[in-house]
Amino acid sequence: MTGYLSHEEALPAVTPLQRGKALLVTAQVLLRLHLLRLRRDAAKEWQYVHRCLDMPHNRMLLEHLSPEKLFRFLRHELLWCQLVTQCIMPHALCLERSLAFCVYLQTLGVPAQMVIGRNLFGKLDEYPFHAWVEVAGIVGNDIAEVQTGYAVVERIP
Repeated sequence: MTGYLSHEEALPAVTPLQRGKALLVTAQVLLRLHLLRLRRDAAKEWQYVHRCLDMPHNRMLLEHLSPEKLFRFLRHELLWCQLVTQCIMPHALCLERSLAFCVYLQTLGVPAQMVIGRNLFGKLDEYPFHAWVEVAGIVGNDIAEVQTGYAVVERIP
């Protein structure tokens, strides 16, 4: 048993070399972000986030994928990225986790966006903002309902 129905197609192939490069780039970004956070230089930290997400990469062709298949692909790759993120920043907030996942996907060639939103319905607690990653409108590292509970403040890139 593979856990997939027999009529389901295979996910897009990611070679070990591609995945290794993406994990290495993600680790470098997380380490640099952690150093900027220790310096408490929010302006440089934010500039670094924008610079990381504006890097040009070869694009993976995902137009032929159905939304369900794209969602499965994103969840599969999320596991690899979160493995590195947990090792480097075990107490990372949604911004760091989303940045890591977005950089990871972009390094693979997936046209991902990091989305930052403000809470619409709940009381404004310690964290009134939230970050997640979207590819073609599909949320990759959170539940799909996050799009209705937050007003989008910024999409990067």
